[in-house]
Amino acid sequence: MIGKDRIELNKRFIEVFKLLQEKGKIVKNNQARGLSAFAETVLGSRRYGHIVRKWLREERFLDYKHARTICREFDVSESFLLDGVGDPFEYRARHKSDAAESLSEGNIIHSNAIVANAGVSVDVGHFMAGAEKLNYFIPGISGQLFSFEVRGNSMYPKINEGDVVICTKVQSIEQVKDNEIYAVNIGGSLWVKYVKKLSDKFGRVRRLKLISENHMEHDPFEEDVNNHTRLYKVVRLICGI
Repeated sequence: MIGKDRIELNKRFIEVFKLLQEKGKIVKNNQARGLSAFAETVLGSRRYGHIVRKWLREERFLDYKHARTICREFDVSESFLLDGVGDPFEYRARHKSDAAESLSEGNIIHSNAIVANAGVSVDVGHFMAGAEKLNYFIPGISGQLFSFEVRGNSMYPKINEGDVVICTKVQSIEQVKDNEIYAVNIGGSLWVKYVKKLSDKFGRVRRLKLISENHMEHDPFEEDVNNHTRLYKVVRLICGI
């Protein structure tokens, strides 16, 4: 059975595909930029155009591997396509030379949804897609980031209920540093925890140990790493919001 996250991913793909058509990156019946060319870029063969059509008709559903290829090859925002955060082409804000324009737009995307960092998890699809968002700017923090309010006492006293964490996306599991704080999205749930990587005998990271600051009330637990795992490094904490 296809999960809700894949269904939502596919809906965002359909939106991105239409925008790429509007931008002239995909042109109907065009040898170089048509559906077959798109299929070759994303799936490795022009013969797989029928698979792209099924994605567009929601008869099949895009997976995360090919979604990342679309982001890489067509300059689509990973934050948008993979997680539903921001705009499809929000990467453009990083290339603006006009600092005043960048300042007014803001490089931090805030969601008004609340994520639980205690024993109860929150559906990340609702967190990303169903909430109002606003952009803002804090001096000294660059790049595309997002923030949200934390609920629960599992990270007390380091992070209190109602604090806001500002995060940046981790591009690969190898970039994760043990015993630092991350927002971890696994299987549609989002936690804020200290993270420790657990590797197999070949040195490949297979599981993550998620550890609470408030270890007297919240035991550590482990989660498998898979293609749906997303990690976001907590880079700044705003208290008392």
